[in-house]
Amino acid sequence: MTMGLITMKKKIMKRLLKEAEEHESTFRVRVVAAVVNKGKIVAIGKNQNKTHPVAARYSKHPEAIYLHAEVDAINKAKRLLRDLSKAELHIVRMKHDGSLGLARPCSGCSKCIKAE
Repeated sequence: MTMGLITMKKKIMKRLLKEAEEHESTFRVRVVAAVVNKGKIVAIGKNQNKTHPVAARYSKHPEAIYLHAEVDAINKAKRLLRDLSKAELHIVRMKHDGSLGLARPCSGCSKCIKAE
């Protein structure tokens, strides 16, 4: 990785960490995702305790209808970009105590990522 790319990735992660710190989530963790295209954040999504048609379409099971950060970010980015195939998805998972955890998309979010 070049220094420019490393610097860009650090800026993206700093922004996501700030968004996660400010996000008031009722879930056990705060998850924030960003769709990045050509080094710029196009959309930021957050896990939310509300239903959404896109979330229901890609849910891993019928009860998992709450909007996940990945799906929220992709849905917002689709309004701005026609093609997301070259975009990147960055995810931050922050526990309520401020510690970070591993963040990988659930099976429902993975379906959304592949489809969109």
